[in-house]
Amino acid sequence: MGSRVILVFFTFYICVVSSIRTLAPSSDNSQIRLYLVSVDYALYHNDCKKYEQLLEKVIHGRYPKNSLVYCYKHVTYGFAAALTEKEAEKMKGEEGVRSVIKDMIYTFDVAPYDYDADIDESRN
Repeated sequence: MGSRVILVFFTFYICVVSSIRTLAPSSDNSQIRLYLVSVDYALYHNDCKKYEQLLEKVIHGRYPKNSLVYCYKHVTYGFAAALTEKEAEKMKGEEGVRSVIKDMIYTFDVAPYDYDADIDESRN
C-alpha cells in the first residue's frame, strides 16, 4: 500500500512537471493552484471529456479545457486541474468526486553521507 501511494505521488509530480500548459487570462490567476481530483470510476470511466464536463460546473470565467492539466488513467482515477480555492471546495461537493487535494511539492533534506569515514573505521 505504501509503495502504491508513493507511486501515485511520483506519477503526479512527473506529470505536472512535464505538462506545460498556460492558464487562460483571469483576474485572479495568482490564486489558481493545481489540485488532484480523485473520482469514482463507475461514474466517470476515466473519460477526459466527462472530466471537462465536471469542470464546467465549477469553473467560471475560464475554459474548462484549459484548466484540465492531466487525465490519470493507470495508477489512479481522476485528473489534475488548475482551480481556485473556491472552485476546489465546490468540486468536493460534486457527485462522484472522492477527494480534491492541493498539489504539494515534497523535498528530501538529507545531509551528505561520508563513505570514506566508514571505510576508515572498518580498517581499524
